Amino acid sequence: MAETTEGAPEVEATEEELKKQFNIALNGTGVDLKALKGPKQVMAQKAENKAQAEALEKFLAIVAALGPREAILSGEPSVLAQLLELSLGKKKAPEALRVKALDILTHLAWATPMLVGEPLQQLIALHGDAKVGKQCLSAATSVIAKFTPKGHGVVQLVLPTLMGLVDDKNWKVRVVGLKLLPSCLSQMQHTTKQLSELLSRLLPLLLEGPLMEPRKEVQDAARETLEVIGKLVRNSEVSRLSTDIVQAVADPANQKYTQDALAKLGSTTFMNYIDAASLALLVPIMTRGLKEREQKSRKWSAQILGAIVTLVKDIAYLKPYLPTLLPLLKECAVDPTYQIQREAAKAFGMLTQELPTWSRTQLQPWLCEGIVSPELG
Repeated sequence: MAETTEGAPEVEATEEELKKQFNIALNGTGVDLKALKGPKQVMAQKAENKAQAEALEKFLAIVAALGPREAILSGEPSVLAQLLELSLGKKKAPEALRVKALDILTHLAWATPMLVGEPLQQLIALHGDAKVGKQCLSAATSVIAKFTPKGHGVVQLVLPTLMGLVDDKNWKVRVVGLKLLPSCLSQMQHTTKQLSELLSRLLPLLLEGPLMEPRKEVQDAARETLEVIGKLVRNSEVSRLSTDIVQAVADPANQKYTQDALAKLGSTTFMNYIDAASLALLVPIMTRGLKEREQKSRKWSAQILGAIVTLVKDIAYLKPYLPTLLPLLKECAVDPTYQIQREAAKAFGMLTQELPTWSRTQLQPWLCEGIVSPELG
């Protein structure tokens, strides 16, 4: 007898008991519900549901006790093979049986090394199935969320597929990719460098595509992804304003949201390190502000950039955004308004301090050229 986790049922961890509980969890106790009528059928159905739920708990406890390799990969056919055959529709089965198989598969998601790869791809591919599409996505989400080792495996084996889905021409496929991304992003808290690289690609993609989509389903899925990014923020100053910032990023057409977020950020004293998620949300706001005609927005944006440069946890996080920010900052440096010029100059100074090599090759040649230019000088 073994108790695998706190609250798990005690059960004899043997192969015979495993098969017994798996069979009940999947197929039921064998009661012919169709032969019953009225209240008797209702009561029998409740009893059957309870028996299957209890059997599933016992089955999972045995799997944990024996180890997933012995419990779900041994035998011919193995438990995993049976579940995948039913779940993926390789074997003709009633819809209820496929749903039950997918439910068990979802509970086994912690055994991710056995499910990532072709099984996960096949689950995602069934998103459009009218009968079990929702359950397939639920199982895929669980597999991604419980993937081990945290972060690195997702980056290598799952992320490329999801980014392809987000960029697909079919809007329904884009929605699927966006719905699966949050569990992937949460995993990547453990790999900050990869998270930074992803966000520097993902935010522009969302801003240029899904967030500007006419279809509400795509917009809503993109907003949910932004909200998850907002929850990943570790900087306390940005975290306090995350609702305003996410709202401004999610609705680029609403100038008021951007100006309100910039005003609050402009009056904030940044004291803590800027993490990858914080930077990813701030850059679109600053970029939009630097493009505004309104002087305060441009001044605030240059001011915020100058304030956060020295606080970025890893300066490499900032590099992917510089090709977008630099041309706009150059325009501010020669703006007729002194306050905007001053804040842009401060930002340039901070960038030069933190990225001297980049400054020598990208910034200083432009400054030297400007000094002798009759127009810029």
